[in-house]
This record gives sequence, structure tokens and C-alpha cells, in this order.
Amino acid sequence: MNATNTGSVAAGGNVHVGATTTNTTIINNNFPAAASPPAAPPPGLLRDATDPRLQMRADAQGVGLTEPLGRADEINQVLAFLRGEAKTQLLTAVVQGVGGIGKTEVCKAALKTWLPAASTPVYFVETPDGAGMARFVGALALATGGDASTDADALLTRLPEGLYYLDNLEEVIDDAEGQALLTKVCQRPGLRVLASSRSPLKRVFGKALIVGRLAGEPALKLFRAHWPAENPLPADDTLAAFVDDSLAGHPLSIELAARLGQYYRYDELLKRWQEDGATALRDSQDRSRHGSLPTCLRLSAAALARRDAGALGLWTFAALFAENLPNELLADFEKQANSRRDPLVALGIITRVGEGWQCLSPLARYALDAALKEQEGFSWPALRPLAQAALLAKAMAADSIASTDTALVARAWVLRHFAAYDRAMRLEMQRPDTDQAWLATVHQCLLNQYPFRAAESRALLTALGNILDQAGSVRQRLGDLERRLGEVGKAREHFAAALALFEKEQAGLGRANTLKSLGDLESRLGEVGKAREHYAAALALYRSEQNPVGLAYTLAEIARCAQAGQRGEERDQAMREALMWAERSQLPPVLEYVTQVLFAIGGDDAGGLA
Repeated sequence: MNATNTGSVAAGGNVHVGATTTNTTIINNNFPAAASPPAAPPPGLLRDATDPRLQMRADAQGVGLTEPLGRADEINQVLAFLRGEAKTQLLTAVVQGVGGIGKTEVCKAALKTWLPAASTPVYFVETPDGAGMARFVGALALATGGDASTDADALLTRLPEGLYYLDNLEEVIDDAEGQALLTKVCQRPGLRVLASSRSPLKRVFGKALIVGRLAGEPALKLFRAHWPAENPLPADDTLAAFVDDSLAGHPLSIELAARLGQYYRYDELLKRWQEDGATALRDSQDRSRHGSLPTCLRLSAAALARRDAGALGLWTFAALFAENLPNELLADFEKQANSRRDPLVALGIITRVGEGWQCLSPLARYALDAALKEQEGFSWPALRPLAQAALLAKAMAADSIASTDTALVARAWVLRHFAAYDRAMRLEMQRPDTDQAWLATVHQCLLNQYPFRAAESRALLTALGNILDQAGSVRQRLGDLERRLGEVGKAREHFAAALALFEKEQAGLGRANTLKSLGDLESRLGEVGKAREHYAAALALYRSEQNPVGLAYTLAEIARCAQAGQRGEERDQAMREALMWAERSQLPPVLEYVTQVLFAIGGDDAGGLA
């Protein structure tokens, strides 16, 4: 039960089977919110120029660079937009370039310079890697202090005024619905948008500022800044042949290659590059020479594997939490795996950002893909026990129906790092030796969290439905998500499929939960008669299962239907029985929900008590 969900009471509660067993616990996720401290600022709001999210990656690695080398012109162009220095104030601007070229660093540097004089709120919205339109909506909602399950239309009506920096939009712009949403965001009064993307955004934002390769002195200076001072380098003209040609002036490639100076002399690095990077150099389709990055990543992985056997597992674990790996979780993993973060920090694989650690998208994608395929020393099966245990422990703590401090903290943690669960579960589903037991257990633990990450959950549940043997709960939860997103037809289809699957599985409680969800759907649509029929069928199953929580919730909804039909005697009898079962459940959230329905029916506290 999630006490932070303040969904409409009139819509009825969502009930589902708990994680511990398929026959004992049901959970209502429409329970009213408990008292909470004053609201914190929206997560995406930049507090000032010292915000950790604006810290330059190189500076975080202790290199001493405070702004991107060779990017003064690009930074000044973004600053001109932010300051409104054009004759006609532009409402949108876009920075475009290949992955790892430095788009985000340019935007961060400009924002850091501009913020002290800014008079408008600034929201930093990081779109998850590989996210389409639906996940973008969730990220934008969360950044502005909203609910990640908000639909696009509702989101547009509540976006606060300010400047929005939208990072990593390539997957969104490739989606027709994403283009339409971005267009509406840009047209909303009071909003200005700065965006960055690998893909062209001209269809929405117009002409882009292209961030291209570094050349000449800035590229050499970047390489030397990351190369160990005690390790000799050749003269600039010799070094330039490697930096400008082989590395193609690609900043992330330059950084990663230079950091390998901690493992190799320059001539040895050059030899290894020539052996490994020859394919990339011959690729005539790679005009941006982005192919230098995979070579640098392979060389980094090989260097780590030679010195620290556990480093690649740690890299993969960090990739699961690419956006934000909590420091305490990293420390615990180091202890369990008998590994150290230092080599990954030294090679620029992970970077400290605020209270956590970040693994850039290209680095995370490389590690997860190699781990799935068990290539280049990476191995998901080797990492699996520790990663699964860490994720499952938090999910089980979050699954408790009790609203204890521990459970509330665990729920917030799971929602904040939901992308890590998504990545780990998808990795597991793609393996030939899929661990179905772990997937099923985590799925059960997440049932009550899915509604709060509706966009991500919809895709994840769809994939799970093709994997798990017992798919009834998957289809039932998909129905609940579609109902929440206003997709009535899809919700009914999923509920019908769930009922058939639960019938086949002879899972009485699963059928009861689905019938309860169908009742909630019809109740929300104003079809009180149909809702009453579904609730009555669910009630009979809950009685046969002797499930006090299900009985309490369903009887409360039956009382609500009776009130709507002006059947006072039936209403009062259902309400009295609902209170009795709520008390027998010995679960305060259940009693509080039923009491809330009682007062809603009575019109006020006095009426409810009467």
C-alpha cells in the first residue's frame, strides 16, 4: 500500500495480490495520503549556479577544468539565447551533436554562467536513455513536482512557468506523439525551452546549434589534461595525428583514451589502438568518427580486467543505475563483490554527482550490452546474484502494506531508481537462462509501485507478460494502468485476459482482485449497476478465500454504490461489515480507507459517525 497516492476516493481502490504469497495479501493503492512535512522544491528545479547537476564532468573527476575546452563560441551562443539578446526573443533553442561530443557540457556551462542573473525558475529535465514519449512525460512530470503517471494532456495544463533544459531528446523526437507534445510544450505561454539531442530537432525547434568535433589546440589540451603528468607524451605535432585522426576530435573518446595513460605508455597505447581501432578507422559510413568511442571503451575494459577482476562487474552494476547510483549502495556492492570504485573513477567510467554516482549513457549502454552477450569480460550471470539481491531487498521493503517510516523510505527509493529495475528485469528477460523465479518475485513486490511509473511500467509489464508463467497478475496490473491512463477499451481487454488466466491457474484471489478492478473501472465511468455486479462477484470470491482486506475494500465500494442507488439499508449493512473486516485485518491503512469512505458517504464526519 502506498500512502503517498492521493487518487480519487470515488474511483475506488486498486487491489492486488501481495509479494509474499498469491493467496493472502491484497493492497489498495487509493489510500489517502498521510500527513507529510512541507513540500520540498520540485526535483528538477535548479537551486543556483552551484547545483551539482551543473558541475562539469572533468571537474568532478578532479582534472581541474571548469568549462569545456574549445567551446567558447557555442557557450556564448547558448548564453545569447538565455539572455534574450536577439532582436526578437527566441522561445526555443536546440543544441545538436553525436553522443559524447559535449552537448550537455556546453548547455551546463551556459546555464551556470547565466543563473546568477536569472529571474525565472529553471528546470533541468534529464530524459532517461532510450526513453520514448511516454517516459519523457513521466520525467517532465517528476521534474516539476508531479506524478510520473500523469498523462500528456494533464501535464500540459500544470507545467509551471520557467525555462526548461530538456536533455537527451533523441528518442522522443523520433516518436510522432513526442514531436506533437514537444510542439505544445514550446507553444505554452510562460515557457522557454533549451534542448539537446543527438537527432535533428528542426521539425520542432528550428535551426540547431551544432556541437562538432574538437580540433587543434583545444583537443590536444583536453588530452594532456587527462593524461598522467608523470607519463611522457610526444610533441604536439605527433600527438595531433592520434587525437585529430584516430580519435577524430571526439571529446569523450579523447578523455577515455588519455586516462588510459594510467595503464600504458603512449607508444603502447598507440599500438593497442592501431590493433583494435582499425575497423573503426576504415568505416566509411561513420563520418562523425563516433566509432572511436567503442574502441576506447574496449581498451578501458581490457585495462580494468587486467588489474581488477571485479571492476567490470562494478561497471555493469553502475550502468543499471546510470542516472544516479547511491553512494551507500555502491559502498555495499564494493564490500560484497570485494571490488573498488577507484579504477572506474580514475578511467572516467563513473563520476560523482551530488550524493551519488553517474555512468554516462554511452558507457552504460556498452557495459549492459556486453554483459548480456558475455563479451569482453562482462558477464550478467556473474553479476546476477549481487544485483538481484540488492534490488530485491529494497523492493521487498517497499512492498509492506504498513506505512512505517522504513516502508515509506523504501517506496521512495524504488520509485527514484525504477529505471534500474527496468534495466535489470529486461536483461534477465533477454537471457537464454532467464531467472523466472526472481522476475516473478520482483514483479509481485512492484505491483503497488507500477501506477506511479505508468509509462515505464506499461512497456515492462507487456514484456513480462510474454515471459512469466503466471501472467494473470501482469494483465490485471496492465488493466489498472490503462484505466489510470484513460484507455478504457485496453483496460477491459487486459481485465478479460487476466480473468481467463486466473481461471486457468485456479487463482481465486487473482480473479477477485480483477473483478474488483473491473468494478472500479465501471464506477469511475458512472456505470453503478455494472460496478455493483463486479463487486458482488469479487465479494463472493473474497469470502471463499477468507480474505479480510479484500472484503473490507469491496464492501466499502458496495456501500458507495448503494448510496448512489439510494438503497440505505444495503449501504448501512455493507458499511458495518466493511468496518468489521477492516478491524479484523489489523492493518491501520485498511481501516483508515474504509473510514474515509464512510465519511464520504455521510457527507461529513458527523454524518459518517451517525
